[in-house]
Amino acid sequence: YEGNDTFVFNLGDGQDTIAETFYDQGGKEDVLSFGAGIDASKLRFGWVGNDLVVHYSDKDGITIKEWFTDDRKKIELVKFADGKTATVASLIERGLSVTGTTANDNLVGNVGSDTLFGGIGNDTLSGGTGNDTYVFERGNGVDIIVENDSTVGNNDTVQFKDVKSTDVTAVQKVGSNLVIKYGASDQLTVEKYFDTTNAVAYRVERFIFSDKVSWTNTQIDTKVAPAAAPVSVSRSKRSLDEPEIAVCYRGGPGMSTTRQPEVAVCTMGSRANGVDQQLNAMVSAMSAFAPQGAAVLGHGPSAQDIYVPVLAPNRLM
Repeated sequence: YEGNDTFVFNLGDGQDTIAETFYDQGGKEDVLSFGAGIDASKLRFGWVGNDLVVHYSDKDGITIKEWFTDDRKKIELVKFADGKTATVASLIERGLSVTGTTANDNLVGNVGSDTLFGGIGNDTLSGGTGNDTYVFERGNGVDIIVENDSTVGNNDTVQFKDVKSTDVTAVQKVGSNLVIKYGASDQLTVEKYFDTTNAVAYRVERFIFSDKVSWTNTQIDTKVAPAAAPVSVSRSKRSLDEPEIAVCYRGGPGMSTTRQPEVAVCTMGSRANGVDQQLNAMVSAMSAFAPQGAAVLGHGPSAQDIYVPVLAPNRLM
């Protein structure tokens, strides 16, 4: 209401709701006063719909209606039993738990280490600066994370509450975005995750699954990397009539077909490799033990004998 109002909350009061209505014309300061035994370090702040929820325990908490959408509904100051005070805004900066509705929500964190849970619906979540945590479950729909925090040492986390690492059906790079598909039709997109201009700002650093498996950026990069191209073996464009390996024939220039040598001699081209040369040397050495009239090394167009291959050619194209 009009004036500087004070709302008192003590341990054991349960779950209370504050609905402030007076618009601050300047100088107005409403106070939320906590009683004895309430420790400031144990306060947790949540964003649910348009409301600010102050959690203290499972039993005690306060909901301030429309805090995020209407300045008339804000509580400016928090006071503790020991006389210490703090603004609500400064306490929120320590970290905010943001929970969506069943609709398609646009959830935005604060400068602290926030926790964002979109729930059912196709939601967009942006934690802002700080070490933020994005929480997802089966059936959450098609969600998008928009990160933009280049703070050195920043460590954001995606936490899958009931999704095992083995439940992931696809890890894809779509443009500069990271897309993770899981469950029947759920999908998470981290926008600009692979952007090369400022990858540190746009990335989420850890992905934690319900089976205690954790993926780092390095592991994500490996999972989306394209498979290595298969090694191809090319053949040269030589004629099928030009064997690369020597071919051994029975017969030689000047020999009749009725008198074939017992030792074959190989014809060698100028392109013979080391294996061919060794083979030719071996055959030449063996020919020294052949009877007189053995075939000679060489093979020219004048040869009229019938060729009988001894070693089949390995032809490369």
